[in-house]
Amino acid sequence: MKKVLVALTIFLAACVQKSVDNERPADKRYPVNSPTTAETQTATKSAEETVKEAGRQLEQAGAKIKEGAERVAESETGKAVASGAKELGRDVKEKAGEAAVAAGEALQRAGKNAQENASKERAKDKP
Repeated sequence: MKKVLVALTIFLAACVQKSVDNERPADKRYPVNSPTTAETQTATKSAEETVKEAGRQLEQAGAKIKEGAERVAESETGKAVASGAKELGRDVKEKAGEAAVAAGEALQRAGKNAQENASKERAKDKP
């Protein structure tokens, strides 16, 4: 048993030593190429130009959308839709007013009924 433990220990030590010897520095396994200043400046300018071009394209698209929206608003259909929306708004206000009046009338009736019931109860309580 003692011989087996000694042999196992020697074997493990040899394996550990071998794995340490086989390792290489990280920069040799995975080389990293740092860009030069000129390359960095070129990439920066290219990115700036790309962003500026995208901005110009967005401005053009926004102008086209605005122009189309103005054409729709000025068209007969657009005017009819706007008129219909205004009319719908007026109808909603009118119906809301009618509902408020009806609710007020119902509250007045309920108030009168409550007063009458209170008066009747008072009359019953008088000897």
